[in-house]
Amino acid sequence: MSYDYSSEIYSLQNQIADMSRERTEILKKISVLKQNKSKIESKKKAVSEQLATYDAIKSKATSNFIGTRRDDFDSKVNLLKGAVTSWINSTQNNIDLINQKIATYTAEASNLSIGMSYANKTLNYYVYMQNQNNK
Repeated sequence: MSYDYSSEIYSLQNQIADMSRERTEILKKISVLKQNKSKIESKKKAVSEQLATYDAIKSKATSNFIGTRRDDFDSKVNLLKGAVTSWINSTQNNIDLINQKIATYTAEASNLSIGMSYANKTLNYYVYMQNQNNK
C-alpha cells in the first residue's frame, strides 16, 4: 500500500502562499519606508542648507544694530539656529531608525524567500512521490 502525500502537499501549498503574502506585505513596507525616507532626507537637506545661511543673514541684518538691540537679535537667531540644529539631529536619528527598520524588513523578506524555496523543494518532492504512487 502506498502513502498518500495529499495532506503534506496541501499544507506546504498553504505555507508557501502564507509566506508569499507576508513577503509581499514586507516588500510594500520597505517601499513605503524608502519613499518616505527619501522625502525626509530631501527636507533635511533643504533645512541644513538654510541653516548655513543664518550667520550671513545675521551679519547683514544687524549691521545697523548697536547695543542691546543687536544682542537681542543675535540671541534670537542663535536660539533659532539651536532649535533647527536640534531638529536636524532628531531627523537624522529618525532616518537612522528607518534604515534599521528597512534592514530588518529586508532580512525578514530574505528569510521568507529561503523558507519558500525550501518549502517548494519539499513540495516538489511530495508531488513527485504522489505521482509515483498514482502510477
